[in-house]
Formats: sequence, structure tokens, C-alpha cells
Amino acid sequence: MTQLTSVPMRSAPRFQSHVAFGNLDSVETTKNNTIGITLQTRHKAYRLHKLSRTFMVGLDDHEYSHDALSWLLDSMIEDGDIVVCVKVNEKDVKPSSEMSYQKEARELLAWTESQNVHNKGIHMVLEYSFGKLTQTFQGLIEVHQPGMLVVGTKGKAAQGIQGVWNSRNSFSKYCLQYSPVPVVVVRPKDKRIKKKEKRSNDVTRRGYRGMLESTGGVHEIDMDLDEMEKLMETSNTADEEAHHVARALGLPASFDPLIKGIDPNVVLRGRTSAANSRPSSSSGASLPSSLSNVSLKAGQSSNSESGPGQSRMSIVHTQTSEDDESDGVDSEMDAPRPASASIQNREKLHRMEVGEAAALKKTAWSDDDD
Repeated sequence: MTQLTSVPMRSAPRFQSHVAFGNLDSVETTKNNTIGITLQTRHKAYRLHKLSRTFMVGLDDHEYSHDALSWLLDSMIEDGDIVVCVKVNEKDVKPSSEMSYQKEARELLAWTESQNVHNKGIHMVLEYSFGKLTQTFQGLIEVHQPGMLVVGTKGKAAQGIQGVWNSRNSFSKYCLQYSPVPVVVVRPKDKRIKKKEKRSNDVTRRGYRGMLESTGGVHEIDMDLDEMEKLMETSNTADEEAHHVARALGLPASFDPLIKGIDPNVVLRGRTSAANSRPSSSSGASLPSSLSNVSLKAGQSSNSESGPGQSRMSIVHTQTSEDDESDGVDSEMDAPRPASASIQNREKLHRMEVGEAAALKKTAWSDDDD
């Protein structure tokens, strides 16, 4: 336990006391009325500006709360910030002890001033309050509206039944669950150093060290602007650069070297060959071999009886009758696709476009000649 010692004002002339007030004679603590003493002090270099921030830290007689204040002053506080230190006494207020309360509050404020070892221009406020711990902090948070709440902890892991029981009375856990502002829980300094050494000696966490060694131990945030540009820029060819410029400006396709023209003759020739390679679906070719044999046999028998003229008629008649029977079943599957008509239409459309372009080109040349 750290013993607080009184620091006379002459030893710290860089801080100046400001308005202080107390309401120890109040009847009871309410939501909008917290019983206690409020003391304020400002550094001579303190200047309030638009980037000033407000931090709240909880203090008590334990060492870990003092570690929380030291961490806040060393790591987070900058010139122009406001630090609200809260000390809550959960015992009943004795009006006869008002002078002793004020003396203890002044000693605590002087001790917090001495923790500003870096001599930062800050504004410090001490709330020496009485009442329930959680209710008092909730009320003071509504009054000061801090941007962050900093509390200390013993640093012991809550495990088993004992851990569950101890966590019921843990103020840091209560702040993490119910605080309306962000909370930072600061572990004791010796535990932080021990944990940091353990992480630094961990073999699985040396990937970042390897990256720093590859760059000569220089992080990208410490590089010059020229080095950052060389690291971030990508190598593009001249055609890729022209493509991005044409796309950004919305230029025609002729200005984009990555867009290649299409030869319509090659495309149409490929489609024509694909259409010709499809199997023919005419009625004569789709006749089964058995029907062809029947028709040929009928033609031969009729040829032997009636002559060659009648044999041709019998073959045609046989094919026609078979077509009539198959029309009701596979007429849609056997119907030929109009591929040639589509190709002819495309060729005709292409010739019209070529002629129109030639006419426009000829008109433009005639205008230039005039």
C-alpha cells in the first residue's frame, strides 16, 4: 500500500488552484447530487483547445489504482487534456470531520500533481465523494462526460468458484459491463513487464521481427514520403496506363489500346462452319434402315411387275407416309434451324454499316476539300 504524503504548494508552483466547493452538509446522495468535495488545479501551461480530451480515473488506497494513474499520465495524456480523479468513500459522512476530509482531499490532489513527472500542461479535477461506489461513478460520468474511464486491477485471473465469487465484487468488471464510456483496465506494472517479456520471447510471434529485419529495422510509418510512394506504386505498362485514362475520361474505344477490333468475317465464318457441322435433320435422312429396306423391297417387287416408273412412285410414297407418322412425335426436334437466314441477316447488316461509314468518310473529305 502506498502512503500518500503531503506535498506543499511551494514545491509545485507550476500548478494553480481554482474554484473548489463541497456539499458535505447535504442530507443524502441523489442521482443529480453527489455528496463530496471537488478540488481543481491547472498547470500554468494549460490551454483549452478544440482537441482537448477528458479522462476519468478511479483512485483508492491500493497500489494498482496508483499504477492506473501513472499509466494514464505517461501514455495517454497530452497538453490541454483534463484528468478527473475520483476517490469514493463508502462510509457515512460525519459533519464533525469535515475539516479532516478537506485536508485529506488536498493531500490527495497534491499527490496527483506530483505524478505529472513529464510536466504536461493539464487540468486536474479531484472528486472526493461519499456514497455507493457504482452509483457515484455513474453520476460523475454524466457530469464530466469523459472520453475514457481508466481503472486498475489486481491482475489475478478469475478461475474456478473462487474466481466467480471474487468477480462479483470486482469494480473493473462492473465498469466493463455497465460503463457508458470506453474503459481501460490497467494491470500492475510488474505484471505488464512480465507479460511483455513473455511475448517477446515467444517464438511464434517473431514474424513481425522478421519483417522489420528485412526492411533494415525501419517501419513503414517511419519511412520518407518518397520511399512510401515507391513501396505503394504498381508497375503498369504504357497500354495499361492509356486504358485507365481512357476509362476515367470516358473516351471512345479507339483510344483504348487494350480493346481490340473484331473481324466480322472471322466471326461469321466460325458460326457458318458450326452451323454446317450440325447433323442434318431432314425427313429423308432420318429414316430408319428397316424402312429404307422395306421401301427398296417394295420398289424392286413393283419394278419387276410394273416397270421402273412405278418403282419411283412407290419409294416416294413410302417416305411420305413415314414423314406423316413422325410429324406428330418429333416434329420440333427434327425441324432444321434457320442458321443460314441469321447469317445472311448479319452479313447484310454489316454491309450496311460499312457503306454508311464510307459515306460519312467521303462527306468528311469533301468538306475538308471545300
